[in-house]
Amino acid sequence: MGIPFAVVLVFSQFSTNILADDPKPLDQLRGSWEVSSWEDSESNQEEFGPSVNRLTFDGDKLTIVFWDRDDEKGTIKIDTAGKPAKIDIIVDGEESLGIYEVRGDSIRICFSPQSKRPWEFKSGEDIIIVTLKRVTKK
Repeated sequence: MGIPFAVVLVFSQFSTNILADDPKPLDQLRGSWEVSSWEDSESNQEEFGPSVNRLTFDGDKLTIVFWDRDDEKGTIKIDTAGKPAKIDIIVDGEESLGIYEVRGDSIRICFSPQSKRPWEFKSGEDIIIVTLKRVTKK
């Protein structure tokens, strides 16, 4: 069974810090991002948090890389018109709704796998906040 990220990750693209004149907000997400922190209620932490290693964005395509199982593919939709920016993550036909912000080489995504969009970056029951750092080539 796939992880319903709308993070979101999805996760969840990200306009809190996107310039209003930026014509390509998806480009700001392009690349690989490693999970640096995961805030969640205990009920979701074992299922999602420990196994997610990295998210890779390529336009509206998303790859979720796990430590302990095969990668999953999905898509994202973003709406940068409001603050916070909205992200919808669709994996295996399941949609998760979220908000996100980009700050330099860091993304913060707050989402619910229960298909209710959070409106602030605050964890709680059925709410997940994941922070990711851009993977830089060495």
